Amino acid sequence: MLHYKGLVTPQPWITIKPSVDKDMNTSETLGFYDDELPEKSCALMRKKLQKHFGAEALIHVYYEEDKNHAVIELTKYFDKKENISELVSKYKDSFEEYYNKTFQKHSKKII
Repeated sequence: MLHYKGLVTPQPWITIKPSVDKDMNTSETLGFYDDELPEKSCALMRKKLQKHFGAEALIHVYYEEDKNHAVIELTKYFDKKENISELVSKYKDSFEEYYNKTFQKHSKKII
């Protein structure tokens, strides 16, 4: 089952920069964990999520053996002129809805 951990700080994966829009220069990394995703499926899950989100977000999926769950981190750039906390909340909700609809119901078939 997917759980939200919160915003990840410091952001360990920030190596991308926005290409065109200079105002879109605030990034946030949202952290989730899935206690049902097996370790051997992390690479496949990252690939499927990155394919779905494309350039919209940078995805990292890895397994924490000591906690016995997979960690999913999404780094996304936001327009700093907007209400960042509101945008993060909407993006979190949208990701959870997509993930649960796509992977949770059919987890045995997909992963």
